Amino acid sequence: MKTAIFWEQESWGGVDTHLLTLLKYWKNNEDELVLFSNIDNQGLKRIDKDLMKLQNLSIVKYHSLFFNKSNYAFVNKFKSLLRPIFFLRSVYKYKKLLEDYDFDAILSENGGYPGSWGCLAVIFSAKMCGIKKRVLLIHHEANSPAFYQKHFENFIDKKIG
Repeated sequence: MKTAIFWEQESWGGVDTHLLTLLKYWKNNEDELVLFSNIDNQGLKRIDKDLMKLQNLSIVKYHSLFFNKSNYAFVNKFKSLLRPIFFLRSVYKYKKLLEDYDFDAILSENGGYPGSWGCLAVIFSAKMCGIKKRVLLIHHEANSPAFYQKHFENFIDKKIG
């Protein structure tokens, strides 16, 4: 089975510990695993050496629109206005990433729903690519949406389910 694992975050913590444990004890060593992660992911930097020991895992790094140090100050300033645009752009970008492979399944590791919009966007992308098994793993409870983002977040929630 060929499985994509998508992991987008800024810092490190429980998600990277969980992911490392999951991958170390993956049931079938015959499975091909491809981990997609943003370049600025501090958690990946923390566990990178351990991940390199796994023979059935390859890592693909990409530039995230949501977690990118080069545009972080600009994005934070206009986050609420840009979120829908960045979300749609991310869906297209991740679709292009996934099209280069023939995945049977995708696991999207989301450390803070709905905090990681990239993790939600990749689920949409996977559906567009025809990946039938799509799992969104959520590690924390959702934050209440900001008043002006409520309709957008509700729309995404309904489409993801």
